[in-house]
Amino acid sequence: MRLAYKVGLALATIVVVVVVITVPVVLKTQSTTTTVTAMTSVITQRTSALTTNSQTFCRQTPCIMYSHYAQTFEINITTSGTYYFHTNGTIDTYGCRYVDTINASDPYTNRLLCDDNGYDNGQFMLVVLLESTSKNFIVVSTKTIGVTGSFTIIGTGPSSIDFIPKDISSTTTITLSKYESILTNNSQQFCRTLPCDDYIYYAQAFEINVTTNGTYYIRFISGINMYGYIYNESVDSTYLYQNLLRSSDFDMVTKQYMVAITLEPTKKYILVATTDSPKAIGSFSIVGSGLGSLNFAPGPASGFFGADCFQSREYSLVLEILNPEKMPVQDARTSWLRSEYASALTTNSQQFCVHSPCDEYIYYAQAFEINITTNGTYYFRSRSDGNMNIVAYIYNESVDATYPYRNYITFSLLNVGTSQYMMIITLQQMTKYVLVVTTSSPTLTGPFTLIGSGPYFGSFTPVNMTETPWLRSEYSSLLTNNSQQFCRSSPCDEYIFYAQAFEINVTTTGMYYIRSNGTMPTYGYIYNESVDTTYTNRSLLEWNGYNYQNDQFMIIVLLEQMTKYILVVTSYAPQVIGSFTIIGSGPNFHGFTPVNMTESLKFCTYSNMNMKWNQNATTIIGGYGLGNQSNQLAYPVGIFVIDDDDEQSIYIADSNNHRIMKWIFNTTEGQVIAGGNQQGNRTDQLNTPTDMLIDKINDSIIICDQGNRRIVQWSLRNDTIPKIMISNIDCWSLAMDTNRNLYISDYKKNVIKRYNVNDLNETLVIAYQLDEPTFMFIGKNNSVYVTDGGHHRIIRWMENENEGIVVAGAFGNGTSNTRLSYPQGIFVDSLNNIYIVDGNNNRIMQWHQGCQNGQLVIDGNQFNNPKDLTFDRQNNIYIVDTNNHRIQKFHIQHDY
Repeated sequence: MRLAYKVGLALATIVVVVVVITVPVVLKTQSTTTTVTAMTSVITQRTSALTTNSQTFCRQTPCIMYSHYAQTFEINITTSGTYYFHTNGTIDTYGCRYVDTINASDPYTNRLLCDDNGYDNGQFMLVVLLESTSKNFIVVSTKTIGVTGSFTIIGTGPSSIDFIPKDISSTTTITLSKYESILTNNSQQFCRTLPCDDYIYYAQAFEINVTTNGTYYIRFISGINMYGYIYNESVDSTYLYQNLLRSSDFDMVTKQYMVAITLEPTKKYILVATTDSPKAIGSFSIVGSGLGSLNFAPGPASGFFGADCFQSREYSLVLEILNPEKMPVQDARTSWLRSEYASALTTNSQQFCVHSPCDEYIYYAQAFEINITTNGTYYFRSRSDGNMNIVAYIYNESVDATYPYRNYITFSLLNVGTSQYMMIITLQQMTKYVLVVTTSSPTLTGPFTLIGSGPYFGSFTPVNMTETPWLRSEYSSLLTNNSQQFCRSSPCDEYIFYAQAFEINVTTTGMYYIRSNGTMPTYGYIYNESVDTTYTNRSLLEWNGYNYQNDQFMIIVLLEQMTKYILVVTSYAPQVIGSFTIIGSGPNFHGFTPVNMTESLKFCTYSNMNMKWNQNATTIIGGYGLGNQSNQLAYPVGIFVIDDDDEQSIYIADSNNHRIMKWIFNTTEGQVIAGGNQQGNRTDQLNTPTDMLIDKINDSIIICDQGNRRIVQWSLRNDTIPKIMISNIDCWSLAMDTNRNLYISDYKKNVIKRYNVNDLNETLVIAYQLDEPTFMFIGKNNSVYVTDGGHHRIIRWMENENEGIVVAGAFGNGTSNTRLSYPQGIFVDSLNNIYIVDGNNNRIMQWHQGCQNGQLVIDGNQFNNPKDLTFDRQNNIYIVDTNNHRIQKFHIQHDY
């Protein structure tokens, strides 16, 4: 907003200026720029300053580390309406709006809106709809901690504003606890990285006692970089994951360990203080804060922490063997055994299929059966000389050298400092495991040693791997200008990719390798049953491209016998032609058969519309500017029209007035039928409703109470208390099918949910493919049409189908007749024509199903951010013209 006024220089001065202006007010939002026309405005400003004596405001947690100087103003007004608040000054400010109450130590409760730099020069801007009877606060703080300086807060709105300074001292007492200690060369050792015997970390353990349930913040202050772990009940230094609750290295401010954790007074917790790097020593302090006191009690070397726990297991094992009487009496450790096996890989060793295809890369390998007698966690690693880097795989029961994914459990490669493998795995007794040792590069040979340790570890027994017969097939072909076109990138109409499709024939279920060879960089896609060139995500199983040798694709995929699969080969870049070869290999591969791809959408010629509408609208509701009177609206969103023999009414979600309005046809004023009791979360209040529908069977209205994240039901007879039907849902719109199933679009989780109205059991109808779904329409046979706003398209789901298809806007964001831009409301007529509010294009489009292109119904010269549309019995169109705060009616041309 650009307004001309003079700024006072004295601290704590108030200036009120009344101006009548008609200027555009430009508000910065996350994704759009909204232009509003300001009318009579009163400008109020107050100058103040933040100093080191100012109150502190907890904008981030923990409060003791992130406190900003702040000043709070209670906002008193005499006229309800939209108000604009911003600051001027040399400091970079941050502003937040609260309602009812505010607590300096709890920055999230009652907070509605915050802004950092919505105005010029690093100043905040808040645009809020205020009620004269509500209690509101504005907190002025700074973007950066510890900043002081003067500022002027400026408010503009229908009436003058009283900025009343308020004390926001915390009502919650935060208790600080501190303990100082030191790590030396005589401190206990802790196994923070594996293997334990390669890295020495000094550590100290503390039992934590708290007096009050709650969230506590624990951090270190030290000249050395610290690392911390919190455990439940006990800690074993050689198995750091057992009983582990939380671990942390350092935060970005202090470069020290800090963790937030909920603690209970009846439970035992152990904090381990250690270092980020091996062999580091030095003093440190532990600082704890929370609702109660924290007591840090240093633990002994044995006892409840686990006997002799701060020594490595393998070192402890040596002590036990050489001098058993030195072990503590209360040894709580499980017996730990270690086994080594020395061997070598040679050119006579078995070959193993590490990388595909197997026939191009030779890896020598040896397999070992692992023998254990006790359930538990085991550690396996290797040691070798020279440049032979070892990798390892573990299998269940058996291993096939040519089919490395069958019975596969886990693998490890090069994660130890010596470029050897290191693996931690839980094993069960009475189960056969096979360890395969091979190399990180082909054709390497040389000696190696295996090391295994864990509870009652037995030995390594060499075994042979099996080898499944492997069949291979090749097919050479060519992409030309006459090849089929494939929609590999969006929008399809801007990028031409030539492609060829092949049916894949296999007779044995298993893992198969499919790749390309040639000079032309390629992409490959595998589909189930069929492929649609204009909707390339449908039935897609796997894809890969440009990351195999010579910029070729390679796909590893599980294929089943008696199932039809289609491979599509296309180019990496548009309009590229050339030769290629595809190679398939696997347990029983039988070749490629060229097939044609389908095309579900086509370009249509709209020679004549079935109906036409007058292009000049009639404003039937609103049109008197932003307001909350019975003939005004404030950013309406959803619309619902009933036009039958019993009733002719229009229902509107009057979003920023937090109410649902009803207009009887041909009347100039509406009546509130839900909400209208100010913004709030009581059962008799609404918060920014976006949509509603009429349930005639229950004589009620079901409302998407978007700001309260709930679905509510209000009686149209006003004889029952409003009821919360569904909570914790980020709804945007509603629809109901013939079976009385309620559909809800969750625009944050990007899903469509269905609830039976009688029992409210939830079913996830659409769980993928969507980005910011908004409005819906239930068509024939309970098909669900969804506005996929973030993808600029309309998706249709048929009942009992697993995925939907694009029926409008398949080519991405744009203004042409093949594209949409953040579409909103939709309506489907009896001929399956789709009418769409093309939001960012400010127009109404019609799409015949099966067409790639649509046609213009109503142009965009008369809308400002339209949201929803519907029809009456005479096929007149009603449009929600949101930012003009009105409903527009377009009459059908009866002479057409």
